Amino acid sequence: MSQSNAAMLCIVRSARGTSRVIDISPPDKSVACLCLSASSEAVWCVLANGSVYVRAHVSADACPQGRYWQCVNLEQLGLSLSCLVLFALMLFSVLR
Repeated sequence: MSQSNAAMLCIVRSARGTSRVIDISPPDKSVACLCLSASSEAVWCVLANGSVYVRAHVSADACPQGRYWQCVNLEQLGLSLSCLVLFALMLFSVLR
């Protein structure tokens, strides 16, 4: 996702094999997403302005799309922006 107007979608498969698509609003529609990483328990998003968000209340069974985006306070984690950009680039190269 390199465009600020790109869609975020959650594809959910049921036990019966049917699928449905859920549109997820990005954390900040005015800023492009540099990196998006997802698992059955969390979705992480790094924006072009250096902000980091985690999707709250993600549950593979009950709520795979999560409830809302929570901004991560990088100062509390002791991370600098350069460290974060390096992490995002490494993650992007692994996911390609």
